[in-house]
Amino acid sequence: VEWKLTAPDGDLPLVGDTSTCCEPGREFPRLRQLAARYGIAEAKYVAEALDPEWQPPYHELFPHEGDNLLPAYRELAAKAPDETDACLPDSGYYFMRRDWTPSSDWACIDAGARGSIVTSHDHTAFFHLLLYSHGRPILLDNCSGPYGEEPSRLWRVGSFAHNVATVDSEHHLPMRGEWRWDAMAAPVVDAWITTPAFAYFSGVHEGYARLSHSVPSSRRKLFYLRGGYWVLIDRFTTSYMVEKTAHTYQQHFHLGPPAQLLEDGRAVTAGKGGNLLTADGKTWAWS
Repeated sequence: VEWKLTAPDGDLPLVGDTSTCCEPGREFPRLRQLAARYGIAEAKYVAEALDPEWQPPYHELFPHEGDNLLPAYRELAAKAPDETDACLPDSGYYFMRRDWTPSSDWACIDAGARGSIVTSHDHTAFFHLLLYSHGRPILLDNCSGPYGEEPSRLWRVGSFAHNVATVDSEHHLPMRGEWRWDAMAAPVVDAWITTPAFAYFSGVHEGYARLSHSVPSSRRKLFYLRGGYWVLIDRFTTSYMVEKTAHTYQQHFHLGPPAQLLEDGRAVTAGKGGNLLTADGKTWAWS
């Protein structure tokens, strides 16, 4: 499925402990090898669409196994994917994009479960959002960082290091340490719609049901008008069974382009390509 995930710059989505840094173009050699070895026509199409200037060097199609993959690669006819968007419900990853060009819009939403031993390498970040606008990385991941029980590592695995929404300055799940959580939660994706004109995601998690004044429903909605703009909504529902209590809700955005924090608290990015503006509790992305 790797061709379905590849970002416009040829990188893979950085979620959990998958990588230590961003590496544009890292996926192109592997897509070509997979295309040649297993006859995956879509993988060849994506590699050639995102990296049109490539010429076959020796090392990419002669991997360490010793096979000469170049003849099979040349013989395989590239096939355009039937759809631009993709969902991997078993792993919890959802992808939206405009097309298969280097200047495409692209988004990844991480809706996987957290808290069990088998998810210990994931970070406590429900519905973490990675976003490219017109091929430009806008919302980024802070990567896994160095391993060990030290402040920078624990910050990276926490909620605030991700593009998520939090309640009362609490992580989505309480952290016991670098690899373990003291609670479990399994998000539910209750809407996933993809059409030629737009894509829409809606999911909810119960990470904040544990609070003494419970917030049992934390919902994220993302609407993408294909080739136009994104609308992101975070909505929280408190429990009617407890006394009404004020909560603090916060959205976290980690920006890739140069950004300026304005006096009124708004943030705006600058430069060629897609840009982002936060204003009055709303976030706008444009080109």
